[in-house]
Amino acid sequence: MKTSQYQEFQYRVHAVERDNARWDAFYEIHRPTQRGMEKVGAYQVQSAYGFATQGNALDDAERNARADIEQGIVYYQ
Repeated sequence: MKTSQYQEFQYRVHAVERDNARWDAFYEIHRPTQRGMEKVGAYQVQSAYGFATQGNALDDAERNARADIEQGIVYYQ
């Protein structure tokens, strides 16, 4: 699991290998509060067949997390 900072948010990305040697990607977003970081949500990146490599899965999860933060989605949940 990799944790990164983007704007005032933190996000974590990770990948899990399927039985068929493909990868699923996941990410969590955390926002700052008075008491520290609060988890906004955990998400799976949509992929019909999974990702070919762990690196591809992690890259896509990171793109999705940053896009959610940029679009303000994390403020409305």
